[in-house]
Amino acid sequence: MIRKYSVLALSLLALAPVPTRAADMKAALSGIPSEAAAFVCLPSLKALDGDVQRTITNLGLDMFVAPPMNSVVSMLKMNLPMLGGLDEAHPIAVVMMPIKSMADLQSSAALTFSAADPKAVLEGLGGTVNESGVWAINMMGQSLFATINGKRIAIGQKAETVQSVAASKASVASVMSKGELAAMDALDLVVWVHGEKMFTPLKPMINMMLMMAMAQAQSSGAMTPEMMDENRKNLEEFIEGLGSLMIGASVQDAGIGLRGAMIAKSESSLAAKLKVKTTTGSLLTGLPGHAFIAAFGQTFDREFIKGQIGEIDQLVGAATEQGIDEAQAKKLVELVKELAMMMDGLRFSVQGLDSEAGGLFGISSVVDTTDAPRVIELKEQAFEIIKEVVASMAEKSDEVDGEMVAQVMGALTFKRDAEKIGGVSVSHFRIDHEKLGEILDADEEDIAEMIKIIGKEGLLFRAAAVNKTTLVSAFGGGAARFATLLDAAKSKSAPLD
Repeated sequence: MIRKYSVLALSLLALAPVPTRAADMKAALSGIPSEAAAFVCLPSLKALDGDVQRTITNLGLDMFVAPPMNSVVSMLKMNLPMLGGLDEAHPIAVVMMPIKSMADLQSSAALTFSAADPKAVLEGLGGTVNESGVWAINMMGQSLFATINGKRIAIGQKAETVQSVAASKASVASVMSKGELAAMDALDLVVWVHGEKMFTPLKPMINMMLMMAMAQAQSSGAMTPEMMDENRKNLEEFIEGLGSLMIGASVQDAGIGLRGAMIAKSESSLAAKLKVKTTTGSLLTGLPGHAFIAAFGQTFDREFIKGQIGEIDQLVGAATEQGIDEAQAKKLVELVKELAMMMDGLRFSVQGLDSEAGGLFGISSVVDTTDAPRVIELKEQAFEIIKEVVASMAEKSDEVDGEMVAQVMGALTFKRDAEKIGGVSVSHFRIDHEKLGEILDADEEDIAEMIKIIGKEGLLFRAAAVNKTTLVSAFGGGAARFATLLDAAKSKSAPLD
């Protein structure tokens, strides 16, 4: 079961907690100092190595990823033989201690790992130790410093940095919330950043880069002064309100999963903006559970969306500056706003298919909404407006063939109630690949190869309201696959959990 632990959490694929992984993560965090501004950590290189090899086998990639390429440990020892003594069953991490400016980034970083005989490892790097316990070593032709704390080694460019890592009396776990710790559970790789310690010192550089990017966008007409000011305020709000940011990955038998969490400072304006509904239920109900490549699930808080939706109105000004008719831009924005206020949840997945007739891959989407039939109506309206806008802009342009673009738009169709599957009315969004091929004068062999990939139905997307509050959409696999998706959505099964 996937759980959303923090102010904002994102999960890709089901990451079920594994007891040994929980222990690995606990041990990994215990070796990272509480003063850390950021870290990248592999809780267990050995566990990750086993997961990677098992996943390669499960995906049938053995013939393409042969030893030693299929082993993280083997590749690490091959490319960094000087680290041959590291204990691969224990954590390896890059720790960033507090910085004052961008100039401190390299000197404030330290590589930490465990070894059965730390002294032998450092001596193998030509190390000599002074009376303070700091080693001077040579690693890949670079003069570095190192310290030993029990079985753990810290290596960095600056003696003060490795000393502070070794001397820390508390772990980073002691300054984390329960939500942060829970979000890291069972991961193979974690990247964590402390907002104030990391982003605040870099604020001048970030502001300068943002201003340069926005100035370029404004000169090209892609951004109005109002939008620039809003972006600047949003960045300021993010830097001032960010408590911490975490992203992580897990390699398991079912595939590769990603998880992210962002913690905002309490009482900050960022925290108010990121107040969303959390859930202990599945985020992947209704999605197929076999041969999936990737899956995603998210809930929406309509109260939060309601408070932010006014910002979408700025898109009207940006659209008109690009030559889009103001009435069309306003209508499209209103459709988007109505759609946004109807959303409760979204799940989608990409699935491998073994049927040449149905294509080599399929896309599935399940939406929780207040009115599924109305969502289909709004999508049809938005589809027709976008077609009109594209054709109109092409006709006005001196750089594109307006007539050809109009023909291409004619190859795109949306048909309500095109068929019935399992007693449910199904709408079609179709891109006529044969007509498109004629317009673009495509080679017949290229079209034939494309059909092998996308299936004999071509570029056909199905959409159906299973009931008042559930909308299912899919590409690939034909009517038979769509029927199974409808059944899964009706049953609310969650095989990916």
